[in-house]
Amino acid sequence: MIRLAIAALLLGAAAPAAAQTYAITGGMVALGDGSSPIPGGTVVIRDGQIVAAGAQQEVGVPAGAEVVDARGKWVTPGIVAGFSRLGLSEIDLSGGIRDDRAEAGPFSAAIDVAPGVNPTYSTIAINRADGVTRAIVAPAVAKNIFAGQGAVIDLGADLYPITRARSFQFVEFGETGAGSAGGSRRPRTSCSAMPFAKRAS
Repeated sequence: MIRLAIAALLLGAAAPAAAQTYAITGGMVALGDGSSPIPGGTVVIRDGQIVAAGAQQEVGVPAGAEVVDARGKWVTPGIVAGFSRLGLSEIDLSGGIRDDRAEAGPFSAAIDVAPGVNPTYSTIAINRADGVTRAIVAPAVAKNIFAGQGAVIDLGADLYPITRARSFQFVEFGETGAGSAGGSRRPRTSCSAMPFAKRAS
């Protein structure tokens, strides 16, 4: 399916720029609110914000707007990748290029993936072309079930992908977490840090 994402990211407006207005016209517009798609719809974007979207009869093209012809294409809201490692590793053939985990050390919970996100990786460009405009990026576990702190990024064609750094702590449970923690599914806790009762013999 050919698709256009109705976001300034895909129109090259992710970086700060002078006032600019775009009008995407003629496409099958999906508003993302559960309503039926609008054939031949129009979407107006001004200064990186969507200001109008609807049927051609209801939404006019502003004077001076740059028109994008979307006939034969779908126009949808930008897709959010709810869990990914976009920007932390390159294509699988480049196994040595990866910044998604700390291979050693006891302090992986404090690791911040944001400085490791590389906006020039091909995986970001590929996902952007398919309509993904935002991604939640999580680190991978190495020697501890606490992998580190993840980030929210945008997939714009610029060098500033971080929308929100350190937005969550990623913890791996289940079999993967058990393997990383040395066989236990529970995080190791010092007895001195929690109350306990000693049973009399």
